[in-house]
Amino acid sequence: MDHLPLPQNATLGTLDIPYLCTEDYDGEDFETFPARKHWTIERRFTVIVFACRERLVTEHSEVGSFLQTWLYFGLLNQFLEKPVDVKLFQREAGGGKVLFTSKRLGDIISAWTVQTMEQDWSMYENNLRTWKDRLYGYLLTARDIVLRVVHSLDGQPENILSCVCLSIAVLGEYLNYALKDMFIKRGLESPVMQNWQSVDWADCGGPIVTIMQRNGWCPNKLAYFDAEDLKSIGKLWYSANMKPPNAEKSHARCSEEQCQLLQVDLREYRTCHTREGCECASRGPEPGLLASAIQNDLVPLVTIAERAGVKVSLQIADENTEYVAISHVWADGMGNLKENTLTECSLRQLRFYVDALAGFDAQSNLPLWIDTLCLPRNPIELRRRGIIAFNEVFRKAQHVLVLDSYLQKLSSKSMSPIELLARVAVCGWTQRLWTFSEGRLGRSVYFQFEDRAVDLFQAVDQWRETFFRIPSLPSHGVDLAVIGNFSATRILPGPEFDCRLLELPTLRFALGTRSTSWPTDEAICLAGILGLNMRQVIEADDAQKMNVVWSLLQNLPTGLAFSRAPRKLVDKGYRWAPSSLLGDLKVQRWGGPGPLFARLNATPSEAGLIVQLPGALFKARLSTDSGAGRTKLKLFECCLPQFAADRGHLSLQGGSGQWYSCNIISNWHQESADVDIANEVPAIILESPIEMDRSSARDDFRSIDTLRGLLVTYFHSEEGEEIIHAKAHSHVELQTLSNKVQKFHDKVKICCEEILSHNMDTIAALQDDQDTLKRKIASWVEEYAREDDLLELGKEIWRHEMWDDSDGKLINHIVWSVGYLCSVDEWYVIEEGSRPITWCVD
Repeated sequence: MDHLPLPQNATLGTLDIPYLCTEDYDGEDFETFPARKHWTIERRFTVIVFACRERLVTEHSEVGSFLQTWLYFGLLNQFLEKPVDVKLFQREAGGGKVLFTSKRLGDIISAWTVQTMEQDWSMYENNLRTWKDRLYGYLLTARDIVLRVVHSLDGQPENILSCVCLSIAVLGEYLNYALKDMFIKRGLESPVMQNWQSVDWADCGGPIVTIMQRNGWCPNKLAYFDAEDLKSIGKLWYSANMKPPNAEKSHARCSEEQCQLLQVDLREYRTCHTREGCECASRGPEPGLLASAIQNDLVPLVTIAERAGVKVSLQIADENTEYVAISHVWADGMGNLKENTLTECSLRQLRFYVDALAGFDAQSNLPLWIDTLCLPRNPIELRRRGIIAFNEVFRKAQHVLVLDSYLQKLSSKSMSPIELLARVAVCGWTQRLWTFSEGRLGRSVYFQFEDRAVDLFQAVDQWRETFFRIPSLPSHGVDLAVIGNFSATRILPGPEFDCRLLELPTLRFALGTRSTSWPTDEAICLAGILGLNMRQVIEADDAQKMNVVWSLLQNLPTGLAFSRAPRKLVDKGYRWAPSSLLGDLKVQRWGGPGPLFARLNATPSEAGLIVQLPGALFKARLSTDSGAGRTKLKLFECCLPQFAADRGHLSLQGGSGQWYSCNIISNWHQESADVDIANEVPAIILESPIEMDRSSARDDFRSIDTLRGLLVTYFHSEEGEEIIHAKAHSHVELQTLSNKVQKFHDKVKICCEEILSHNMDTIAALQDDQDTLKRKIASWVEEYAREDDLLELGKEIWRHEMWDDSDGKLINHIVWSVGYLCSVDEWYVIEEGSRPITWCVD
């Protein structure tokens, strides 16, 4: 970690990682190093098992020694194409203890990139792709091993093996960026950046997060780091070395959803003074004049003057008025829940900041807008009228000045542009909902530090001129991650940055960790950010405000149909819509599958969300058999939340004979939809078409092609119409089964057909005695399974999966499978359509 950049006054500086190597890397082929050293690595699903000379190795220090030699020094050897002096990576820690250090890594990699770039690339351009792919393949191998180890160490983030894995991940990031830098510099296709922090599986940054928790970081801000789109362990380490906001206060009541220290308590809120012990009076504009301005749809500003005390005067803005709009966090004490006043000391401070920002002398008295003084608290109708003009206030301001207590205590004098960004990214101002729109609307946004106000756009613009360079420095990855994840204000030139933020996927990430003390403000704020009709939203009932926002949007992500947001709107026609863009950070696929969340071609309607997606239709819907309704109910009982709380999976067979496992993952909505059993039929809406013949891609035991889908019902009478209105019930995953399991299901089907053909009279006679019928079916199945090779085939599959393959358990499974096919009759057969269907999902 020692090679990574640090902010001023770093709180950690270094991390003690043990040096465990007992031998040097041998310089031979990377992939076969374990075999040369008599190690075997067995991957079992997400688990990894190590053995050396057929001896199971569980001692963390022994595994760590092996991984450090292979995946750290071996990677370096393969990239540099020469041995590495391991003594450069050792530091004495006293008492004979040797720790690992990467202090010289930056020099080593920088020199390598310079040397590589100085070569005549055209001489071997045809070999560049092979060279790049080979090195990138080594990174993929290292990442796979490390993530599996970290996953197995879940709950032990400070274990020595976790620390070794962290150091390998940081090296992998740096090498990945170095490759990328060189190929970009040459104008060639660069390798994709690998993510070493898989939040839903294994996070190599665990040791750093543990330290941050201990050092007083709020769970809400840690959740922000978890949710970042462009992940970087280097950037996480950089942030960990900054003193967190409100570190002196307890975050015991905070959650990933919100920081309680930033919430406004209506009963206890007090307008603050700029220093303790001050008891100066409060001043504000004349209430009648303020109300009159709002009623006449004018923008009120205030000027602050010293005339035998502090005087606040109202001024009406016109098209030529230059003014500063103040954006602040109410939890810092510059709000007022009772009246439009602030303390005299706060007013003096405001005037000082505004005049210094504008470069005016003390006599100039530039007007300003701040909600505490310029937006009436009551009556509510007047306040709503003032909020309608909110966007224009910040859009037309000459400058927006951000005030945050954390930043105001920091001197910016020696901070790099990246540190300025990183400090702003963790301050309380970036955790509030309203401040997001305030920061985005302003033409020129300044952040007030202790010594001056800083324009981040200008700071980053100066940094950009020096960035695209070789050698590839350790700071490059950190810098890119800080900039890439920053969304509080516009920091890059060009309209693309603003346009992308107005797209729902980007906006969801930007708002995920923000919060508001008044939940109904979210819809109003979103309307302002997205340029919607704010009057319509403000005038709607509180319970309908988000409905109105969704109805005003067009070109929505198709992935919203698959959203797993735990809280969705409840009104008919809006059940597909998440009730909030805030929070739920641990919910994977809040906006559905990634590719579909990025596909902006869904349309809201009064009946639901209109999407074009392929679907799997059930063949039995075409049946005229009088028993089809009874067997359809059996299928519903297996899979719909209205009928069965404990749902597992469906076995389905396609028209081509291919078998699928349809796993029921979770409810689509917190409130189940009603089902007209007689007239509705089931279907599965899929994220992409099923590939019909994948037999060549399957192996004996590995299932392939997991597709996400929705289990829905619709009125069969609508088939053939332009739009099919579908009621969504469950999230499902449809998986094409392996060759062995395909064969197993074929045999189960034959078993079912045999039993039905030979025992119909007995089955009919025992319909009123289900217990006896089940025992009979079990005996028939066991007899058939033993005579055929069905039981042996099942044992072979279960042994491979390391399940209990005892006869009793396997027979019970076969009995269940046969019983399922018997009960649902033809309702297990689907038609795998490849053409998209227009669905209206709700």
